[in-house]
Amino acid sequence: MNKEMKRLLKEAYDTPEPLDKERFLKTIRPDRISLMQFILRQVLYIRKTVWLFMLIQVLTVVLGITFGILNTERTLMMLMPFMASIAVMESIRSRRFNMTELEMVTRFSLKSVIFARMTILGVAALMVLALSSPLIAITFGSKTVSVAVQVVIPYLLAMVLCLLAERSPLGRVTEYSSLAIAAMISFTIFLSDSVNPAVVSNVLKVVERYGIVITLVLLVLTVFEQYKIINNAEAFA
Repeated sequence: MNKEMKRLLKEAYDTPEPLDKERFLKTIRPDRISLMQFILRQVLYIRKTVWLFMLIQVLTVVLGITFGILNTERTLMMLMPFMASIAVMESIRSRRFNMTELEMVTRFSLKSVIFARMTILGVAALMVLALSSPLIAITFGSKTVSVAVQVVIPYLLAMVLCLLAERSPLGRVTEYSSLAIAAMISFTIFLSDSVNPAVVSNVLKVVERYGIVITLVLLVLTVFEQYKIINNAEAFA
């Protein structure tokens, strides 16, 4: 191929310099959104089964107080650890399905996505607690604060342990470590009736006396573990 032919081909197929490139790029930039808008958008990405489980919890309480089932509070206590484990699994779903690298190159950072989903599910758990505790307390003649503390402690305990497990080498290769932890806590609550009544009575006294302190300690540990999960979100991509 002679030089003339090469020149003609170059002129025919060369890409022209883009005109008004800066102006064009400005027109395709995404709109700014607020933090609240971003969090609300993430609601759509949470699976419907998560919301269904929360609805089951509320329905369990409603049916329990409607028919006067005395074990309603304990049943809710048994369900709360699973709520915590599902929240943890849903928050780190990107890693579980090997989609971390893809989400890291999207508009929002992976850390932001995990933070948003943890916030949404935490608020949802708080709403379930805020709705259920007064209903149980009024129906069965208990104190609302006492019921709330007894219900939230299994949730926070499961949350801390599940977050620890998910950051461990075993948790990173085992899909259902969080569910296993929730099942153990729930099963322990289920077996509480078969334990020596004196032991159960002493535990309840400790919870009644120091329940708020225990709740605050577990809450601090939960926030600390969530921070580490978010901070290390992109480390295992």
